[in-house]
Amino acid sequence: MVERHWDGIAVYCKPKNKVSLSFVEGLNNKIRVIQRRAYGLRD
Repeated sequence: MVERHWDGIAVYCKPKNKVSLSFVEGLNNKIRVIQRRAYGLRD
């Protein structure tokens, strides 16, 4: 799901949109948690 929406996420996080660094860090943490929980699962 993240791969499908990656372009939109990257555009949203550009400096001109005034996204706080804490939001970006939180998003990174959520992605890491999802990857960690999905470890070992098959497609």
